[in-house]
Amino acid sequence: MNNYKIQVISENCRGNRFPIVVFCVFKQNISSEAKRVYNKLDSPCRLQYNIYGNTDFEIYPNKTERGIIMKLYTLGTSHGATEIGRACSANLLAVGNNYYLFDCGGNTEEKMTDMGLPIDRIRAVFITHMHEDHAGTLTSIVKRFCNYHRQAEPISVFMPEENGIRAFCVWLSALHITNNERAFFHLISAGKIYEDECISVTAIPTAHMYNGTFPSFAFLIESDGKKFLYTGDLASDFHDYPVILSEEHFDAVLCELVHFKVEKNLDTIAKTKTKKMIFTHLSPRNIPLIRSAEKDLPFPVEIAEDGASFVI
Repeated sequence: MNNYKIQVISENCRGNRFPIVVFCVFKQNISSEAKRVYNKLDSPCRLQYNIYGNTDFEIYPNKTERGIIMKLYTLGTSHGATEIGRACSANLLAVGNNYYLFDCGGNTEEKMTDMGLPIDRIRAVFITHMHEDHAGTLTSIVKRFCNYHRQAEPISVFMPEENGIRAFCVWLSALHITNNERAFFHLISAGKIYEDECISVTAIPTAHMYNGTFPSFAFLIESDGKKFLYTGDLASDFHDYPVILSEEHFDAVLCELVHFKVEKNLDTIAKTKTKKMIFTHLSPRNIPLIRSAEKDLPFPVEIAEDGASFVI
């Protein structure tokens, strides 16, 4: 096995350039074997490189040898109100150098700043439904793009109600935050609602809001063959738990744990075809119930904490 060095100037999907970094490349003696590049960056999308040594190899942008890096940060894991150590719902999905925010309750801006997660990497925000504990701090995220991150690409915001979009834009104006095309708002409907070079997002209707009187959604996220689903909030009888979870295989599921009775719906949860189940939006009553039942579930169970991270 031979060692080679390459000098890399990297660009992420937004065109931001990183400092030059030297990587070590290992070439297998048998040419048919996979050639691997290990790097210390957060998986850039485009690479310029100078090879020191006489060799051929492939670079897979935004990937390790196992595929695209997808990491979930649970920024807020409480139920409808803040508890000690738990803020309201907010989840950040990092795919390569890009961030995608699913719900924006609690103090999302503060959480990301404290955790060293650059806000200007957010490409899109997806709100599951129009309740304050899921959308209450969206203003501070949009403000950052309007007032502070003017060199970053504009942010896309997906909301489930037209009334919510109108009201939010009026509130921005009332706070004297000038948009200037720094944030674009989109109304969610069932089906694929977003796609870029890293992920696609499909909205699945649920019935959380007064048994479907107002729209609410779960989100299916796909990236490089990986599948992840966030249920958002569900109906109290759990009838809207997405059917696709028992039909297709998932790498991870992020499921709420407050609005339904665990003991009555364990059979439905157990039918989920996933490598990992992560529970969030936590009811103090339901945490011990799911803990006592997890030995009977066919997959590992995680109870999310604020600031936790999970590789998907």
